[in-house]
Amino acid sequence: MAPKKGKQPQQHSQNVSADDIDDMDFLPDEIANEIAQQSSQAGSSSSSSLPLAPPPPTQRVNQLDPKLAMQMKTWVCVYPVYIDSTKTMSEGRRVPKDIGISEPVIMFMAEAVRTLQLNCIAEMSKRHPRDPFTFGRLRVQIKFDSEAGDAAGQAVRPNITSKKELLLAICRNYAAAENLLKENDPRIPAMAAASRSVISADIEKLANEANKEVNNAGKPKKKNKKK
Repeated sequence: MAPKKGKQPQQHSQNVSADDIDDMDFLPDEIANEIAQQSSQAGSSSSSSLPLAPPPPTQRVNQLDPKLAMQMKTWVCVYPVYIDSTKTMSEGRRVPKDIGISEPVIMFMAEAVRTLQLNCIAEMSKRHPRDPFTFGRLRVQIKFDSEAGDAAGQAVRPNITSKKELLLAICRNYAAAENLLKENDPRIPAMAAASRSVISADIEKLANEANKEVNNAGKPKKKNKKK
């Protein structure tokens, strides 16, 4: 008798959406966290994960209550590239170019979300696969979760019922949020620049060093000649 064939695993690749890909981590957390820790030396307000807006509480993402961490998985992900007017649609932009922001910074985006009175957590070590040298990802709650009872699944704010509406609202509030943060803390401009330049250079350096180690791994080591 021919051996029975085992069940073939189901393939779901055709069902993978752009948002599913966005939820994946582009870089190993060890590398991203190492660079995030370096950036935190610029000031006490540049921690690796900064919760913003009324609840969640002020904690690092990896110290969040497990229950809240589970709830966050249902929140929408927002990356700077989504509203970056310098990017094309194929590079990740999701709003019209004339509405987008030139090289947006995650901290200003988070402040813009805060003004919308939506729960938001900034994950500073995350990066989008199409924009690997820009730090930051927002997790934003735009719909009530199952614990909200009859309101579960309904929009938290009636004027923001989808991710697209959220992105457009962030664009509208971005300039005011940027000005507000810069007025309140003179360190903000330097921190914002670091999120798109200094840190990115450090990540690129680490990536190049890692590639060099991989390339050298298969090469035979030179033996020292005995005198």
